[in-house]
Amino acid sequence: MVAVAVVGVWLTTVPEARSQARAWFVPAVSLGVSHDDNLFLAPDGPADTFTHIRPSVEGAYESPTREVRGFAAFDAQVSAQYPSLTALGARRNALIDARVRPTPFVAVGLGARYDRTDSPAELNLESGILLGRENATRTQVTPSVSYRRSPRTTATAQYDLTTESLAGAPGQSVHAARVGMDYAWSGRTQWGGRYLARSFVGSPLDPQYSHALLMAWTRQVAPNTNLSIQGGPRVRSYGGLTTEFLASFFRRKPRQRFLLDYWHGETIVLGVPGPVDVHSGSNRTSWLVRNNLEVTTVVGVFRSASLTDARALVYYGGVGGSWTLREFYTLTGIYSANYQLGDLRRQLPPDGRLRRGVVVVGVTIAPRLTRIFRPAGLYPAPPMTGVLRP
Repeated sequence: MVAVAVVGVWLTTVPEARSQARAWFVPAVSLGVSHDDNLFLAPDGPADTFTHIRPSVEGAYESPTREVRGFAAFDAQVSAQYPSLTALGARRNALIDARVRPTPFVAVGLGARYDRTDSPAELNLESGILLGRENATRTQVTPSVSYRRSPRTTATAQYDLTTESLAGAPGQSVHAARVGMDYAWSGRTQWGGRYLARSFVGSPLDPQYSHALLMAWTRQVAPNTNLSIQGGPRVRSYGGLTTEFLASFFRRKPRQRFLLDYWHGETIVLGVPGPVDVHSGSNRTSWLVRNNLEVTTVVGVFRSASLTDARALVYYGGVGGSWTLREFYTLTGIYSANYQLGDLRRQLPPDGRLRRGVVVVGVTIAPRLTRIFRPAGLYPAPPMTGVLRP
């Protein structure tokens, strides 16, 4: 944490370039109702309905050499059937993302995130594993640096620390360090190499570690359409030789976003000792039906295996929409469903199956306050048009 503080101070003290900067600040409050049809994730679990109030603040500062974004919120919920689940801080979320360019060739970044929830399945983003109602926390800190050695060559380094804890289970963390080099073969193709090292703390045979050497390739296959692939061998202290692989396809159109990705790697899962091997594939598509109406669909498949050879297969699907009125009010509706076969924690029968569906509807009130900063001596800039979005 000392290193995070030092980097954070440095990010805010780098001399600012004499050009226009701007900032925005969004205080918001969300009111909503959710229905969970399998509250405790039992084969025939009960359902419940919650009322939510979620105050939040979000802001950003942008300039040619610096960019800082932050967000913080907490969720107060009232249960219709289980008073013990009524809580003022059922969810707490905070994040910050900062980047600075001290020189035209160097970029330094710092990302940090904190999440606390009584629905820990929300934190298993990489594995999709379902968990019952228990308090869980997740903290992540990620400093990074890149150096442009030449017009075509860029060196990068990144360190990531993720710590997770679940009520009634030992906490654990994973340290991941990445260094790499990228070379722009052409205006549309880029090659690179990566070294990735992970260390898992809190496993039964603490610590466990792995090392991977990856080749990277990125190609702009069409305007606003990119294909990226990374892959190579990974050596594990707990399981010999395997592979690390990541592939993604992204397409952006004026009114559509399409992302398809696949990942084979390892991570930590709440309540499961040691590293977990994960295969995951997902697709996210969003359509801007009108300027103030957006529809998004998400599907995913996750296959996981623990050190004890416990296995789980999770299917996920969701659809949601948001409708903004007069730039201050946003109506949202979301339905998501999970289907899980098996259990990494061995709390279900070997052929155990879990189903869960959640419906959320709500309204968010969020006025946006924007300000433009101009250095003395510059001519006034023309007025901004449109809405500055994060």
